[in-house]
Amino acid sequence: MSRQAEPQHYAKAIYDLALETWIRQLTAVQTAMRDDAGLRSALADAETAASHRLQRLERAVPGGLDAEVHKFVGTLLEAGQIDQVEAILNREAGTIVGT
Repeated sequence: MSRQAEPQHYAKAIYDLALETWIRQLTAVQTAMRDDAGLRSALADAETAASHRLQRLERAVPGGLDAEVHKFVGTLLEAGQIDQVEAILNREAGTIVGT
């Protein structure tokens, strides 16, 4: 007799799959900012429109960003909190490997 998975196992699998994309892309954002001092400086420039800073950041991220992650990162830029990406990733440290 086969054992059926519990609903919470399916729910966790869905959550993990959705989170995986976010983590991968936010980690790519963090890496791009860490590795490129010019990018960090450009992102910190409040005189430049957030949309232009977001375009520059997205060009620095291999494969770009999904629409939802793009909006989220844009919100961080508009709020002047793009430097919080690392803290956001660390907040999920139990879920993330290698940050």
